[in-house]
Amino acid sequence: MTTSRDGAFTALIFGFFGMGWFGWAQSAATPRESTLFSVGSVLAALLFIAGGWLTFRARREPGAVQDPSTGRRFGVIVGIETVLCLVGSMVLGATGQAVYIPAWIALVVGLHFIPLAPLFGDRRLPVLATVVTVAAVGGAVITMTSGTPASTTSAPVAGLALVAYGAMSLFRRPVAS
Repeated sequence: MTTSRDGAFTALIFGFFGMGWFGWAQSAATPRESTLFSVGSVLAALLFIAGGWLTFRARREPGAVQDPSTGRRFGVIVGIETVLCLVGSMVLGATGQAVYIPAWIALVVGLHFIPLAPLFGDRRLPVLATVVTVAAVGGAVITMTSGTPASTTSAPVAGLALVAYGAMSLFRRPVAS
């Protein structure tokens, strides 16, 4: 991240996706888990709103993705991520393994942060990549061994990691790689 606008935009995006992850986590949750995941959804929504407001206020500041070269590379990385998520989800669904889709998507999302770190000059992104990737692998292993759906394991951890990172992006100075 290079500006306060980048931090605010990160909070906006991660709040949005955090809501999605916590919502997905509720799909097979117990009532107690659902309550916890609802709290996560509310925190993600607050992050989304704060990030949106601060992004709007900083709209005239330059942002990392405004650079044409960075924007293209970002688009390619996100495009590859999207295709991998879709194709993997379709294969898992078609083979009767849909319970693993949240873990697959968390794996792809986690790994996509690795090439974004040097692109944005943020040495903290590999930490986020590690947390989300471990959540994906751990969720898949838990699903294989206990039958607990990955939506209940991988999804809330991914959501929590995104919300925590997004919140920190509002209050920290940029760190170069």
